[in-house]
Amino acid sequence: MTSVASFPNWRDASVYPQDFDDWPLMKWVWEFLRRNVDYQDDYARYASLPAYTDDGKTGKLQGTAIRGWEPMTYRHSDPPALAGESGDEYLNRMEAEGCDFAESALGDYLADKWGVDLLLDPASPDAWILDDGTGDVLSLLYPRLGKIQVPSEPELLHGFEGADKWNERSIRFDLRRPIDRQVEEARRILLFERDEMRKQREVSCVSSPKLHKGKLPEYLRAFDAKSSGATAPEIAELMYPNLPRELPRDAGITRAEHAMRAGTRYVQHGYLDLMLWG
Repeated sequence: MTSVASFPNWRDASVYPQDFDDWPLMKWVWEFLRRNVDYQDDYARYASLPAYTDDGKTGKLQGTAIRGWEPMTYRHSDPPALAGESGDEYLNRMEAEGCDFAESALGDYLADKWGVDLLLDPASPDAWILDDGTGDVLSLLYPRLGKIQVPSEPELLHGFEGADKWNERSIRFDLRRPIDRQVEEARRILLFERDEMRKQREVSCVSSPKLHKGKLPEYLRAFDAKSSGATAPEIAELMYPNLPRELPRDAGITRAEHAMRAGTRYVQHGYLDLMLWG
């Protein structure tokens, strides 16, 4: 696992933002995501691969097909490649065994797995930004939803390169026309499409969760406390000293337990909610 030594000491409230607006949205996204141990492991795996293979050829190119000379360690494949297997060896084995297979560049696979466009170093609190040389700071993280052709009056987009997945719908808007009417029509279309999807597939369709932005500093700090081994009573004592401490249920401990659960949810997958609905 990547060594991540840059997380703050949860006992020091001054090192955490006091309000949601103290950080840009994507900074919040990054702070939760980089605390995910599985993400740290995936980044470490990818970062450990040399940028160039033994013969001096670039191995980390993304968006490319299997290249015969390339070690399969640079790719994600199902069925998985054998240890030390090259692209040619893998393809030959799949053909000999009559196997259907799927594969992609490892960087592409991992970026898609985490819903981002670039794997960033979780050890760096500032990895989410890029100085393009002009003095502007650009976010490198944004939801995969942002890569769809999202926006003519509202119309569903199908059959084009990079079209929606089965659970997605893209709509194009005509900015020359009244926006409110188009938005209302788009809502009608999306509700209809969702109902049709429910009929065709047994899937659960969820609405966007209620986002308690004002509590994100609390959730982040509680997660760090939990990660350091702190107990709910310890967190309650330090973070919620003014809450009633009486039976049958200690309000401070209840608040601490909720904050730990919420922080864990944002670290595990809730950061995507921030990107989509923040």
